[in-house]
Order: sequence, then C-alpha cells, then structure tokens
Amino acid sequence: MNRRRFLQSTAALGAMPLLPRFLGEAHAADVSGYKALVVIFLFGGNDSQNMIVPITTPEYNAYSSARGGPAEANGLALPQASLLPLAGGAYGLHPAMTGLAQMYNSDQKLAVVANAGVLLAPTTLAQYQAKSVALPPALFSHSDMQSHWQTLRPDLPADTGWGGRLADVFRFGTTGSVPPSISRITI
Repeated sequence: MNRRRFLQSTAALGAMPLLPRFLGEAHAADVSGYKALVVIFLFGGNDSQNMIVPITTPEYNAYSSARGGPAEANGLALPQASLLPLAGGAYGLHPAMTGLAQMYNSDQKLAVVANAGVLLAPTTLAQYQAKSVALPPALFSHSDMQSHWQTLRPDLPADTGWGGRLADVFRFGTTGSVPPSISRITI
C-alpha cells in the first residue's frame, strides 16, 4: 500500500460515523422539481471537434477539410455516414455517443453548449490580430486555460474553483447539514 492510498483509506474510515446522519437527511429531502448542472471536465483528453460534427454537406466538407480529410485517408474527420444525427438535422454526435444521442433526441434531457471558451469578451479574429481587445493571460497555454475553466476567472488565476464558490453561496439556503454539492444518485 502506498502513502496516498493509506491516507485515502484513513480519511474514509474517519468519516464513516457521519455517513448515516448525512444519508438520513438526504433521503428526507424533497427533490420534486430538482434540476442539476452536470459538468464533465476531461483535462484535455478529448477531441471535441469529433464529438459534435456538422452533418449538412457543405459544413461537413469544411469540417473534413479542416481535419485533414477522412480518417480512412489518414485524416481526423469521422465518416459522415457514421455520425448520429441530432434533432434539428444540422449536427451529429460521434458514433460512440449513442446514450447521449438518445438523451438529446428522445428523452430531451440534454443540451449542447457549443463554441464556449475562455475569453474576457467576444473577440473576432481581426480584433485578436490587431490586439485591440483584452485577452486572458497565456491564451494558448493548455494548462493555464484549464485553470481558467476550473476557477471561472479568465482574467487572473484564482485560488478557488467555481463549484466551491457556488456551493459557498448556496449553503446559506440549505436547511440541513448536507452541503448542496453532495447528492444521491439513483441508477
């Protein structure tokens, strides 16, 4: 057993006496009308250009060209026929995302936020090239951009993450002792 695993196990054992109290309050909570924001942060381990792909012919051709052509010709573009169409007809999901396609198309329990990034203000290519608009520090540094996403501070490094700051704001509205960032998932 390494040191990290030992510390994790010790911390888990120390919290066990509190678990029945938290679970009891969580089960008693009224969850009618509950909605959640689920954020999945992949630390750059994702090719987002192949997650949501335009499927109309002119836009798909532009995507394929920008990706160096189709994968079968050593490019990075997914085959157009393999994409899972989304309701509305302009975009498709990666073929491995069948569950998300169902959540979007059939269940209507998924939304897509596209073209999101870390900027201080909307910026055009011309403004960027002319340096006429304020930009985040270290704009093209992958690790710095991850920090900006995690802290929701595009103008400077922050000491805390946005999720924790949001939980701090909402903690005053909770009646129980379970923090608002803790929830129970039923699968």
